Amino acid sequence: PDWLAAAEAHYASDEGERESVDLAREIRQVLKRETKNAERRLSKIESELAEADQASELQRHGELLKGSLGSIRKGASEVRVRDYATDEEVTIALDPTLGPRENLEATFKRYQKLLRRLTKAGGQVEEARLWRDKLTALQARLEEVQGEAGGREEAERAAGLEAIAADPEIARMLGRRRAAGCGERLGELRE
Repeated sequence: PDWLAAAEAHYASDEGERESVDLAREIRQVLKRETKNAERRLSKIESELAEADQASELQRHGELLKGSLGSIRKGASEVRVRDYATDEEVTIALDPTLGPRENLEATFKRYQKLLRRLTKAGGQVEEARLWRDKLTALQARLEEVQGEAGGREEAERAAGLEAIAADPEIARMLGRRRAAGCGERLGELRE
């Protein structure tokens, strides 16, 4: 009985370490993937915000087209109009398959669409930055927890990993990942 208890104690600590290593690897992979997604999302939102200059240019072109509809020929690919506010000649690209009025409507339609995108992106940028910063902080915490080693600290490391895994967003991502892995294993067992 003593030998069995000693063997169980020995392998239980190995199993606990293995579970900690597996959990740390799983968390690291999830954080890496989500950080990459967060960076991509933030980049997209910021590029949409950078298009703000284009929105004002589209509005300007629409207003200039409105004032010169009579001088635009059907089938023209561009028109040159004088902007009396800046006293410069402006070249506006047109769709030659559309008539003057349709080009005007298309310009304002693109302008309205861009405004909607900018409004939406403006509200999302701060949220995306906060999420990226949270993921970065969780990665730093994971590295800190992984740096702890040895005897009594193994329990602290496991507790630190469990605390990270207990974060609602991380738990959701881990659950989704674990569910996918379980589905694959069940499929293998069925075959």
